[in-house]
Amino acid sequence: VVKKNTGAAHVKVLSHVVRNAKMMDQKNLPVEPEKDQAHGVFGYAQSIHSDYTNSTALTSFKRAASHPDERQYRNGRFAVLCVWKSICKEPIKNNPLCLLDGRSLVMDDSISGDVFGYGFQTSVYRLDTRNAHKHRWYYFPHMESDEAIIFKHHDSDPTCKSGNAFHTSFTDPLASPETINTRQSIDLRVLCYFPDHIPNTCPEVGPKPTDEECAQVLAEAITEMARKIHLNLGKWPGLKTNWVVEQARKGGTDDIEAVIQNAVGDEEHIFELHDKDDAFKNMVVSVLRQNKLFEKALKQSISQMI
Repeated sequence: VVKKNTGAAHVKVLSHVVRNAKMMDQKNLPVEPEKDQAHGVFGYAQSIHSDYTNSTALTSFKRAASHPDERQYRNGRFAVLCVWKSICKEPIKNNPLCLLDGRSLVMDDSISGDVFGYGFQTSVYRLDTRNAHKHRWYYFPHMESDEAIIFKHHDSDPTCKSGNAFHTSFTDPLASPETINTRQSIDLRVLCYFPDHIPNTCPEVGPKPTDEECAQVLAEAITEMARKIHLNLGKWPGLKTNWVVEQARKGGTDDIEAVIQNAVGDEEHIFELHDKDDAFKNMVVSVLRQNKLFEKALKQSISQMI
């Protein structure tokens, strides 16, 4: 569908999100564009935003294009799009998707904002309200499951008038109250390649990082999570924060080792370790043990807890 409507030479699915307010998973993770992942069933996004900044879109492109199978698509132009559709049996009667007409967007309306998620931090674009009187919004009522909307998150071509589409959902004041949480939908983020585009607007893609480099990055992410555990209570993988605190306070070698193994086990798929082989996981464990940096970070964080 995306190739047919955009003329892209190749389309790669980056991530997807299922939304259902009644079935929302309380342990779900916000979308992390820099890692192209999301987990769980989400509620409805009711704040105006655009999912990708220039930085996070470039990161997604470089990660995807670094794969050998994607090598022929490293030049030309790329775009990150969203495919949004209903998965309801009945037409959507409330909380519809609403999109800003890019032609009404004023320069500098986009504001980069931080999103703090389950063990990570990323960025999205928010919308400045100074020019709200100039903004034109459109929504799509009563969408059915055989319909879909395709809109843009990012375009590498700087000549495009609108590089991203601000969007949100909203509670329809004219809808019946019993329809508020009945919407079920899915949105897919896809990367589109246009290798024949002239001039080349794609960033240079460096060599794929080694396993050792990847292990180092993941170990640093886990250590940073340990360093902030006193600020993110309940956010340890598997929701085992109380257990982690208890192990850290015991302070024995075996106790700290158990915490490391729990983190690398990655029950909640936070660090993308769940599908890695034992050899790679052992690399991460080895880095976490080095110089006891992980242990020091964890104990320092625990000491700040009341």
